[in-house]
Amino acid sequence: MKTMSCRQLGGACDTKFRADTFSEISEMSKKHGMEMYQNGDKEHIEAMEKMQELMSSPEIMKEWFENKRKSSKNYLKMINLNYTLLIAIIKSYYALSF
Repeated sequence: MKTMSCRQLGGACDTKFRADTFSEISEMSKKHGMEMYQNGDKEHIEAMEKMQELMSSPEIMKEWFENKRKSSKNYLKMINLNYTLLIAIIKSYYALSF
């Protein structure tokens, strides 16, 4: 399961999206963006305008999308590494405590 925030995806807030694939997260983000647009949220509208600038160049948009996809994978690797380190620290603590 992957988790990314609206802000990590170029948006304006810290709403989190959780899904199995980056494509699913992307769709959830798009739906969230449309809701914010319909609500007239100024920060989200500004973020959308920046995204529209990116979309004016297919190459730049493809690069941006690929970087975000890689970022989600790297983020998961970091979480797994931190979890592994935490388990090792806990085991060391209990080994020293007894």
